[in-house]
Amino acid sequence: MIAVPRLSLSPHWRIAAGLVIVLIAIQLVRNAFDPSGIDFISYWAAARLLLAGTPALAYDIAAHHAVELRAAPVHGVMSFPYPPPFFILIAPFGLMSFPIAAIAWAGFSLGAFALVVRRFIPGAVGLALAFPAVLICGIIGQNGLLSAALMIAALGLLDRRPFLAGLLFSLLAIKPQLAAAVPILLIASRNWRAIGGALLGGFVLFVTTLVVFGMEAWRGFFDILPFYGQIATQGGVSWHRVGSVYGSLRLLGVPAVGAALLHAGCAAAALWLVWRTGRENALAHARGAALVTATMLLSPYIYMYDQVMLVVPIVWALQWVCGERVAMRFHLVSLLAFVLMLAALPGLNLIPLTPLALLWLLYRETGVVRPMRRADMVPAAGIEPAAP
Repeated sequence: MIAVPRLSLSPHWRIAAGLVIVLIAIQLVRNAFDPSGIDFISYWAAARLLLAGTPALAYDIAAHHAVELRAAPVHGVMSFPYPPPFFILIAPFGLMSFPIAAIAWAGFSLGAFALVVRRFIPGAVGLALAFPAVLICGIIGQNGLLSAALMIAALGLLDRRPFLAGLLFSLLAIKPQLAAAVPILLIASRNWRAIGGALLGGFVLFVTTLVVFGMEAWRGFFDILPFYGQIATQGGVSWHRVGSVYGSLRLLGVPAVGAALLHAGCAAAALWLVWRTGRENALAHARGAALVTATMLLSPYIYMYDQVMLVVPIVWALQWVCGERVAMRFHLVSLLAFVLMLAALPGLNLIPLTPLALLWLLYRETGVVRPMRRADMVPAAGIEPAAP
């Protein structure tokens, strides 16, 4: 488990989680009667093209857009930037109509995330579902819930079943930027079985998708990457929506070179933390918190819906540093960032603030700034001891 002691939290988290589920359900019902171009329509259109025997056309912006328009009006470009392994995940949803597929996707994503949190972070389901990024994923049909489920499950199994954990890490190939910091942790901790699992899983995924979907699908994926590179670095999507340090600084008017250097500095600091916690054999929850925090700070192309997995470092802070009040503060900061993103106020993008605050807290508490002994790690108040 990521959280060794079981959490005993206020019932208010379950109420907040229930409200999030209700809001998601309302949006899904509205979409069923009046379909709209939510993000999930990109997956659905790609799945339709896959089932039609033309997976490579999922990366053809015009062909992909034409399929989207058959289901709902889409404003702007809602293309498909995911590698071919993502087809395996979305293929069944292409068998359904778009509104039904959107409901099934939300139910599958929320269910998988809740089950994984219940298994590996016991007592934290309400807190996890109440996080604002969960609401975003549910409403627009993004994949942050499934990415978070994979990351949490892999971290939860890393010490006890490292080979299986490596296989789960390899499944993050559906969104490669979220796996970029994983090799640093595995190499630093000399977890060779996990590395073997990740390499084998990645190889099998590549060969399978190459055989089933063909080289043309992989070529289409690589051909579309420069387009998304422009989005990430030139503001193809409003800087209000980009969740990276780079995007936040660009909204403030910082020149591209300066913003890139500051972003790189934050990313380097986060990767150094991952290396140190892995090399010094820090406690499992600290290693997981460092990895997830670094994942949110590494790529310039990241969005608020990717922050669902921040439940890992938030629970770490709750258990070992500040108690339940710190989780409330992080949730409120994230909610404020969400509201400001919707308001699109000039110069204000607080999306990276939560991972930056967690990075500072990790530096302060995990021995990177001062020595840490395992005996010093005492759970905060309000945490139940682990069952024997």
